[in-house]
Amino acid sequence: MAVAKWLKLEKESGFYESFPLLPQMKIGRSTENNIVVSDNSVSAHHATIWTEDEKVFIRDEHSTNGTLVNGEPITHVRELHHMDIVHIGHLRTIFVMEEAAATQPMFPLYLSLSYFHRMREGETCALDIVLTHKPNEKFPEQSVSAFESVSGPHAVIQILPVFPGCACSPPVIELNKETNTARIWITPLVPRLSAQGCLHIRQTSRQQEIQVPFAIRTARPAFALLQTALWLPLFLVFMNLLNLRLRSDLSGAAMMIGQIILAMGGLLPCAMLCGLILLLLATFCYLRTRPLSGILCNRRLDKEA
Repeated sequence: MAVAKWLKLEKESGFYESFPLLPQMKIGRSTENNIVVSDNSVSAHHATIWTEDEKVFIRDEHSTNGTLVNGEPITHVRELHHMDIVHIGHLRTIFVMEEAAATQPMFPLYLSLSYFHRMREGETCALDIVLTHKPNEKFPEQSVSAFESVSGPHAVIQILPVFPGCACSPPVIELNKETNTARIWITPLVPRLSAQGCLHIRQTSRQQEIQVPFAIRTARPAFALLQTALWLPLFLVFMNLLNLRLRSDLSGAAMMIGQIILAMGGLLPCAMLCGLILLLLATFCYLRTRPLSGILCNRRLDKEA
């Protein structure tokens, strides 16, 4: 049975990004690495991870701040095991692999997802997962056990979320006889993206990938319009306090703008109108980026690896 291996990189406290392990993977600040990190505690070429005879090893490449495995510094080569904590400089990572399990066949299970298919940059959204033993016409509001008559290691299902441009917490979840519901917190880290997320689901010798389409939008233009809506009226009020008068030597464009302002009743009414228009535009832009939820139900987990 092929064993899937992952490296979970902590982007923020409790939030991880997943990287499938390659036959050889280099980590560091240089763009020549397979995993490029911008942390100043990480050297340009910090560490190397590779696979040899189904085993995984890590080597520190004479880095400045060193590499630790489960709190112990490594000087040469160290073998990695499931759920080992690896510190690359001050950066925390978790090594995850599919553990050996009984080869008992997977019984039919149905996965229901409740998630946000449009998210806003920097705002954490929840992805809820429920496993049941029969199809659902809608997302289950209450937990219905999917493991009523099942026991043993084959009853454990491992789910690894991978969402490009996002941090996921927790990096790995396990569903079993006692727990058939889970929640994954997803935080977008980029301003704009349309991509396919993926849930890697593993149970014994079977594994399956479920695609989760999503989009990320940013509210930065809305905030810029809001700031303009606040400052422009104040500027026009200040101009009004100066009691400025139109002069004959002004340019044609300036004279036209001045005449329009006078026709509207002066700078104060014009300031209020400009502020209101910009405020409406800021509200419209902000609402266009609001998170939108969606439901994906009845994905049967019965495919071979």
